[in-house]
Parts: sequence; C-alpha cells; structure tokens
Amino acid sequence: MKSNFCFFFLSISLLFLPDLICADDEEPIGKWIPIKDLTDSYLQTIAVFAVGDINQQSKKTLTLNRILEGEKNTVRLATETHYRLLLAVKDGAQSER
Repeated sequence: MKSNFCFFFLSISLLFLPDLICADDEEPIGKWIPIKDLTDSYLQTIAVFAVGDINQQSKKTLTLNRILEGEKNTVRLATETHYRLLLAVKDGAQSER
C-alpha cells in the first residue's frame, strides 16, 4: 500500500514538473502581459498574416501600418503563446483601427 502511495505521489509530482521548469518569472503562464517590443519581426509576421486573412475573408485590400498595442498569453505548460494585437491598417486613402 505504501509503495502505491509513493508511486501515485511521484506521478502527480511529475505532472507539474514542466510548469516548474518552463515557467519564467517575467512571463507567468495563463496571464496576459503587455508586449514591450512591438517592432519584433515575429510580431510583424503575425500582423501581416492577420491582415492578409482579414483581406481574404472580407474581400478588402487593407495594408498594415503598424502595431499599436499587443499582449501575449503563454498557455498549456508553456508550449503555446496566444497574441492580442491592435493594428493600424490602411484601406486606400483612409486609415482604420
């Protein structure tokens, strides 16, 4: 009985090990945090992709001006990151938000 309890405790401990190893003090898992460098090339790639996707769905010809604001959320044992971006885009001569 004692060995079963030890095995169970060890199994549960190992389940949370990736959280302890991968967790970064600057980027808490599950919380939205502001993005400091909005000019990062990876963010620019995401923004261009998002504008292209919107163009495809709405049949518009928007172009990206810049990223105005951004937040990121690290989820699922620090293996996946979600982004929220506020983009300034241009449609012809008008600028939209």
